Amino acid sequence: MVFHSALTTHGQYDGDMFDIYQGIGDMLKEGSLTGVISSTNKEADHAANLFDADHSYAIPVTFVKKNITPVAFNSRKPYSLIAVARLDAVKRLDHVIRAAVKLHEKYPELTLTFYGHGDAETEPKLKAG
Repeated sequence: MVFHSALTTHGQYDGDMFDIYQGIGDMLKEGSLTGVISSTNKEADHAANLFDADHSYAIPVTFVKKNITPVAFNSRKPYSLIAVARLDAVKRLDHVIRAAVKLHEKYPELTLTFYGHGDAETEPKLKAG
């Protein structure tokens, strides 16, 4: 089972787990899952504790390609934010939107652009605000 850091509804380790993850502990105990994979060591440790699992691993999701020429800062558009993610409730992109709204009050030129595929339920909710 591979999952991202958003295991709980409010993003903290002591929160209520998303429904989709509820059965993982039982699946590990019965042997239908042999382990869980997270993006960081901290997340893997948290998952091991949360699911009482001996087989919790961290495999970083960072991708760095050599020989990429960085874009010079002076050619970048100021106050441009992007979010690259699947448009799904578990990603808590509503938090990104709320932060951008607050920042926009102080920096009216700020823009936020999403890159990612949305599901039929979440994408319209994010657009509606």
